[in-house]
Amino acid sequence: MSFSTQVSIDAARDPELVQLCGEAGITGVFVGIETPNQDSLRETKKSGKTSE
Repeated sequence: MSFSTQVSIDAARDPELVQLCGEAGITGVFVGIETPNQDSLRETKKSGKTSE
């Protein structure tokens, strides 16, 4: 069985966690972009308003 999941980009800093994810059958991950910076939101084509 294989599946995908959502993770924080910080997961990439943990080689053991990455290894365990592979062993568990994870074949893809979604990494969300969260930022209050309007330029970054435009660059990633995300809509959203920041409270400035």
